Amino acid sequence: MPGLESRYMGKSSLPTRLSELDVEHYFALTDSDLAAIIHKFRPEGRAGAAIQLVFLRASGHTLDQLNTLPRQLLRYVGEKLGVPTPTIASLRTIYHRYKTLYEHQVWACGYLGLMRLDEVQWSGLAAWMRQDAAESLSLEELLQHAHSWLYERRLLIPSTRALQDLARSIWVGIERGLLATIG
Repeated sequence: MPGLESRYMGKSSLPTRLSELDVEHYFALTDSDLAAIIHKFRPEGRAGAAIQLVFLRASGHTLDQLNTLPRQLLRYVGEKLGVPTPTIASLRTIYHRYKTLYEHQVWACGYLGLMRLDEVQWSGLAAWMRQDAAESLSLEELLQHAHSWLYERRLLIPSTRALQDLARSIWVGIERGLLATIG
């Protein structure tokens, strides 16, 4: 079972509700964050950039889902930045242009020092997952370990589907090897 520190690691969307404790612990904005956001963005773009930043920091994944954003997070971001935020919002209402969403994600990745996986890193991840699969008890555990591996290396966690496909192919290979050993 993952620890509290990794509660949101690898998640691709926010839950519909967050406790005040979750907001303060996992989605907090530091004074440096606030200064960087205020320096970089106009008031109307600050809330979106802040949400992208705190979500990336907590999950290691970009926030692309158009689901409703938690009211507690919206209120917190608005208070910290001193900007009005809607009480009910989704990424669709915050971002009228997809290009702005993408620009905020690129900025947040750069600010946090997160990089996208290149081919060499994909190969390294696959090799590491093959080793870890021999000790993992389930496909889900293997995926959790992969999220941690990526997060620790400050690599942007790829789509759930891409990681699941890689994990499944590795898991099938492990199962075949076990069956060959048994048979």
